[in-house]
Amino acid sequence: MTEDDAATLEKTRLVWPPRRSGPSLLLADEGARVLVAGTGAHRAPSRLPQVPAVPPTVNDVAQCLVERAGLAASGLNVLLDPATPAALGEALDRAAREATSVLMFHYVGHVVSGPDDEPHLATQATVDLGDGVPGYQALPWSAVRDILASSRAGLTVVVLDCCFTGAGRPVPATAMEKVIDASWPGAHVLASSAKDENSWALPGVRHTALSGALLRLLNEGDPAGPHDLTLDHVHHHLARVLPEGGFPRPRSQAAGRPATLAEHPPLAPNPAQTSRRPQAGPPIASPGDLSSPYRGLVPYTAEQAELFFGRESATRSLATRVRQALREDPPPVVVGSQAFEAGGPLIVTGASGCGTSSRARGPGWCPPCGATSVTSCRASC
Repeated sequence: MTEDDAATLEKTRLVWPPRRSGPSLLLADEGARVLVAGTGAHRAPSRLPQVPAVPPTVNDVAQCLVERAGLAASGLNVLLDPATPAALGEALDRAAREATSVLMFHYVGHVVSGPDDEPHLATQATVDLGDGVPGYQALPWSAVRDILASSRAGLTVVVLDCCFTGAGRPVPATAMEKVIDASWPGAHVLASSAKDENSWALPGVRHTALSGALLRLLNEGDPAGPHDLTLDHVHHHLARVLPEGGFPRPRSQAAGRPATLAEHPPLAPNPAQTSRRPQAGPPIASPGDLSSPYRGLVPYTAEQAELFFGRESATRSLATRVRQALREDPPPVVVGSQAFEAGGPLIVTGASGCGTSSRARGPGWCPPCGATSVTSCRASC
């Protein structure tokens, strides 16, 4: 083992998950294996720039998969700034051999192209692929594909959060097509399409663009999304929010039938949906429950005097008209600017539920005589 390999292993860490309960999740299966890797530091005289956002992005993605996606510590490997292509390839091969259900490879860094337009994943050893053997500096995509395709896992998820550049030159379109072409069964590839630094990792921003949007989705959720976040929804969500933020639209390719992804368990619950709780409203009692101030269509009576209020003006008008109607040869009743002929029946009408029965039978009906209903009011009051 070289000094560089030892330094690489020291940067490999595991994140221990908390206990959780809920629906079965894609990465919660004991046969799931995940490698989260990234390269943001390059040795001089490399033509690739240093990317400070890579370390926090790699670590936060790993932690999020544990906390949100139910991934077990034994299934996670984090590899930051691999010293050589061999170190990255060996870590990926180990995850591929151990995976029996789901294999996930999340890479953050540069994708560079060699003289033959073959895409390579950059490592610390990447200086200039035009000088010497490219495979000694960066891991060829063909090797990545062969490793992933050899796994027993029924589903392989590849997330390439990359800046596609050839050490300052855009990667040719043919090289990008080789990356996005998921040519082995059970593969699902999601790749950013950034062709320059500013469309991938903004200065002073903690996360790279695609991984940052993914973290926000898993941690905060999508209010318009389903209860559980599937791989298909993740892609459609990122394809919407990244262009809205001025970033390139990510590309996705899945091998197999269109319904294949829908048949797999969700990646994670949607926090924007699972955190919703019914808002507390006023207490609702059954009809006739005198312990509740909300009686529905049951009228108030004298026993609810402390609960029935706010109708003083209507009460005074009704009481005046009733007193006049009970007298012999009564004068016209004047209420406000209107005069009413006294005598004859007095009818209280209103929409159902507006309180007509409570007004006729309720408390405080006739303060002068203390009557509690129309029928008990004294004509002489």
